[in-house]
Amino acid sequence: YGKVNTLLNAKQRLYLTVYAGRDRIFINSNNKAVNPSEYSSKFLSNIAWGNQMASIRLNHVFSSKMFGNTTLAFTRYAYNNNVSGQQAPYGSNDYGEKTRIQFTSGVTDLLVKQDFFLQVNERHSLQFGANVILHQFNQGKIKYTGPNAGTSIEGSQRENNLLGFENVAYVEDNIKLGEKTGFSVGVHLSNYNIQRKSFYSVQPRLLARRKLGRRSVVKGSFVTMKQYTHLLSSNGAGLPSDL
Repeated sequence: YGKVNTLLNAKQRLYLTVYAGRDRIFINSNNKAVNPSEYSSKFLSNIAWGNQMASIRLNHVFSSKMFGNTTLAFTRYAYNNNVSGQQAPYGSNDYGEKTRIQFTSGVTDLLVKQDFFLQVNERHSLQFGANVILHQFNQGKIKYTGPNAGTSIEGSQRENNLLGFENVAYVEDNIKLGEKTGFSVGVHLSNYNIQRKSFYSVQPRLLARRKLGRRSVVKGSFVTMKQYTHLLSSNGAGLPSDL
């Protein structure tokens, strides 16, 4: 993980953030046959998964009342499950050809985002912007090598990759009514396109706050949200293959 920023000039500052993480679970066994009716075996199970992320953000000050942020971001989640095994007859060290099954899946996102903030006056400010996200889903690819490899069930990369486009635009108006009362009113518009189908959503946002004293504040809000992608998992323990 790393984060750096640099001042380009009096009105622009550049921010760079990177992250990479990887986890692994593996089982490695070697069993020797103890009687002629058994086979010696070698078995390896290696499950690895990890995340990568990088973003670059440019902050630009247009005036004393307005600034903007332009963000480019990349994220990737990758899952890899390798299982391999070999067998040899009792008393033999010839394990023959290794049988191997490999399963891979993952999600890659590319994001372009533009945000603006405008201070209209001391009691009134606006926030607005838009972003576009390209989702690439690797739904799962299985590859078999070993005896009878001709029966591989590996699919083509194009068939296993699924593309989705998510578009968002929003505006939020922040208003102060005196020193104790304030409102935030906004709307969030989104569109999701996948497999020649389009989905739309209009999501209003409302927040009211009232200061009761030096240490007390009462807040109330109303928000509607729509999530286009969801985590699919088994009923048992959660696994890195959950997508």
